[in-house]
Order: sequence, then C-alpha cells, then structure tokens
Amino acid sequence: MKRILFITIAFGFCLPSYARPVNEDSSNPLSEYTFHIDSRVQDLAISADNRRIAVLGLKVSGYGKAISERKFQEEVEVWDWESSKLNSSKVLVEAPWVRSSDFSTVHGFVRFANNGARLVVYAQGPGLLVMDPNSLEIQKRIVVDASVRDLAVDSRGLRAAILAEQGDARYEVRVYDLSTGTLLRNWPIQEKVRRGSISLDPSGKTVAVGVEEFIPGERKLRSDERNIFVYDIDSGLEVTSIKAGYLVSAVRLAGNGTLLSVSGDDTHNNRDPLRIWDIHTGKLVREITNSQEGIHHALEVSADGRIAVASIGLEQYKAPFLWMEGVSVHKNDRLRLWDLSTGKVLATTPFLHTVLAGAPLFRLSPDGTLLVVNNGGALSIFKLNIDERRNQ
Repeated sequence: MKRILFITIAFGFCLPSYARPVNEDSSNPLSEYTFHIDSRVQDLAISADNRRIAVLGLKVSGYGKAISERKFQEEVEVWDWESSKLNSSKVLVEAPWVRSSDFSTVHGFVRFANNGARLVVYAQGPGLLVMDPNSLEIQKRIVVDASVRDLAVDSRGLRAAILAEQGDARYEVRVYDLSTGTLLRNWPIQEKVRRGSISLDPSGKTVAVGVEEFIPGERKLRSDERNIFVYDIDSGLEVTSIKAGYLVSAVRLAGNGTLLSVSGDDTHNNRDPLRIWDIHTGKLVREITNSQEGIHHALEVSADGRIAVASIGLEQYKAPFLWMEGVSVHKNDRLRLWDLSTGKVLATTPFLHTVLAGAPLFRLSPDGTLLVVNNGGALSIFKLNIDERRNQ
C-alpha cells in the first residue's frame, strides 16, 4: 500500500480549516484526515450520514489558575468533521479538579441512532441520557443504579441495552425503552465477566452478550460451557448460546441475522480468527483467519453485516516479575477492514500511535465506509471507497 499522507487540523490553538484528502490516488482505497481534540477521549460515535462525529471527553478548565479554581469536566461534543465546525457541546459533569480521579477510571459511552434522530450518552452521575443530536438538549434522563460496562443502541434510537455491574461481581443485561425510560428486560449473568460486551441488532429485537473471557492455558473448556448468549427482547427468551472459544470479548450483531466475534484456541498464539455465527442456530458460518498478525479483540461491524474492522498487530503479555500482574502490550497497531461475505481484506490503515496497554479506540459508520480512530491525542478519519475496492 502506498504511503498515505495526512493533514492536521488543530482546534483551540489553531485556526480551523476545511478537511480535505491529501491522497487523491484512486488505487488506494483509504483517504485519511486528522484533527486534534483538546480532551481525553472516552468514546466516539458516527452519524448515519457520515458527516457528524460525537466525542465524549474529559478535560480540565482553568489552566494557569490556582488548583482550587480549576474544574474537571465531562463533555460531549458534536462535530461536522468535513468543515471542522463544532456544531454543539454540552458539559455533563463538572467537579473540582482535585476530584478528577473520581472520574478518570469510569467509562462513558456515546451512540448515534442510525436515523440521526437521537444521541444516547452514558456518563457517571447523569446516567443514561437521550439527547437531541443538534442542540444536545436532554429529552430523557434514565437513572441507572449500577456501573455501566458497555452500551448498545438500536438503529432507530428506541431501545438501549447496557451491561450493568452491581458490585460483588454481579452483572446483568438490561434493555430500556428510550422514549419512556422503562426497563423492558433484564437478564442476570451467572458467568464471570472480565471484559464483557453487548450488542443490539439494528432492529432492536435481539441482544447478545459476551461473558467470561477464558484465558488460554488456564484450563480446558468443557463441552457444555458457553461464553456468548443471545436473547429475544420481546419474549425474554434465550435464542441461542455459543461456545466461541478462548479470549472472546467483543461481540457484534448485524442486521442479516449473524453475530461476529474474535476468538482463538488455547495456545495464545496471536492468530485468533474472526468468526461469523448464525444467531438462530448458534452454528459457525464462516471463519476468517489472519495468519501474519494477530487479530485483537476490539471489533466493529457495519449495520448490514457486510464490513468488519478489527485491530491487528503484535500483542505481548508483560509483567515485571512472574508473580506480578502484567498487561497486554500492543505494538505496531493498525486496523484492518474485511468484506465478510468473501473474507477478503478491503484495506489496512497505517500504523497508529496508540497507548501500549490497550488496542485503539475506533468506530465504524453504519454503512462501513467511514472509520474514526482515537490516534494518540488526535482523531484519524479514514474514508473507504468500498465499491471500487470490491471490484478490484
């Protein structure tokens, strides 16, 4: 792949300018744009029209003032990225700077409904918020009496599913009606949850949860063990359960009746494949291997189930001493996009400047043609010419 050049648009300290691609080579499927964000990004979302990016971030105001005068803020911003225009912003939480540690380890989430009518945000304190994506006026506030580990919203913004932690390692999947704030369903999770994730299909009728992340080498999985569960929301019944293998974390439902996951065997060999499952039968439909580099467990899929993107690179588990807890260190991280119907690689991004202890934070647009990455303090935006790439 030819080298992809990019331009940087800085907000706050530099005059805004229009984002436009430097790479005009049509043989390269990706065009890249970047701009800086003056906050620590917690989460990202892309509107269905691919024009707006919502950013949930943490920032400190009052630099240069006494510590007692500084404020720590959790804020949501909506940008028109092509024109570099900040459409709207709203501070959700404000506290004295000395309390920043209370918020720094808490996960917040932001999601666009695919029809663009609603923006759904979870933040500590305010809870689950249904907002107008243009004015950021709060239309509905839902109190959540638990810590939220993951959030999913259906395409119309009518339902939201959360993976809730209530303390003492007790977890449950909850589904809310976003118009009324009513709790529609909740399923207790009996299995352990380490980095569990949830997903709603675009219609909002089915929810899936990935639970215990079995570690290679710890033990062999029993034949009756399952680590992905799929539920029908209207009936409350379990649709299927799947024994997906080791290191299952992210699960993603698509509108074509399939579920995508990344999982591997018990060797921890960095060769974990993408797996596509039929949610009605629990059967494996397709497996996409990546023999040269490991596929990590950060994963997104387009709403129609055609395009997937996942983090690839070298992953090593490091600890100062054998008896101490270590971390997974990521090196040479990139993102790769696949056509799930054929298993063909559509494109691979350049190397990303991510933190060592985790895979990059990224989001894929509902149609699979726009990819936004939190890339070392800046947002990198990649546009994919999907039709030309598929015909090659």
